[in-house]
Amino acid sequence: MIEEHSANKQSELAPDQFGYMSDHLITRIGSRGAWPEWANYAEIPVEFQVRTTLQHAWAAVNHKLSYKRVEEVPTALQRRLFRLSALFEMADEQFSAIRKAAAELSDEYSDNVKQGNLDIEIDADSVDAYIQNSAKVRGIMAAAVKRGFVLSPVDGPGVEQPRSSLLRLLDFLQVRTIGQFDALLPEVAEAAEALAMRKQVHREICPELHLRSDAAEHEILIILLLLYYDVPQSLFSTIYNAGWEFFLETRTRSRNRQ
Repeated sequence: MIEEHSANKQSELAPDQFGYMSDHLITRIGSRGAWPEWANYAEIPVEFQVRTTLQHAWAAVNHKLSYKRVEEVPTALQRRLFRLSALFEMADEQFSAIRKAAAELSDEYSDNVKQGNLDIEIDADSVDAYIQNSAKVRGIMAAAVKRGFVLSPVDGPGVEQPRSSLLRLLDFLQVRTIGQFDALLPEVAEAAEALAMRKQVHREICPELHLRSDAAEHEILIILLLLYYDVPQSLFSTIYNAGWEFFLETRTRSRNRQ
């Protein structure tokens, strides 16, 4: 980074000023400039503008109004723009504080799960922390992989829908804490048998039904809860588009083996 040409635009504003806020970082390609294919670009500076979403929103407002300095703003509008600028900055600070608090809470959830303290209120972050740190769940996931499931991580892309479905299912089952959730799940050996039964029933009675092998880790727990507890078709249909009869047969066989 070329520090003498880089700038923090917010630091250039006086305490009573509003205006454009962003970090402007000027750099060059560095050691790659020694490579023949990059030699023509070695001395060309590149600017990166780094700003938050709200700083970008303010930049758009600033650009539309075309006011670069307080002195350019009509007196009748100055107070309104000062208030708007303060709200943008305050909101930015609050979003950053909330994000930091959420990360700290997630770490706290993880530490509690590792220590076996499961008296934790159910929410999206606590469920993720439980899935990632519970020895029981890790055993269930290992069993699922052995039975052909290809799992995507709990924090991977596309987990929002299965996470939401799992939370909805837990709410229906009146599960309010991670400890209650843990108590509902079968032990690893039993879960492995249930997942194997699911594939056996699929081969025997409905091979035409597309049974996905790729699944978010939340989905494995959804499958087990659906097999072990009475869930109405109306709720099942909010999770899966088809397969109610297949699910009923699998649940019946799983229960008969218990």
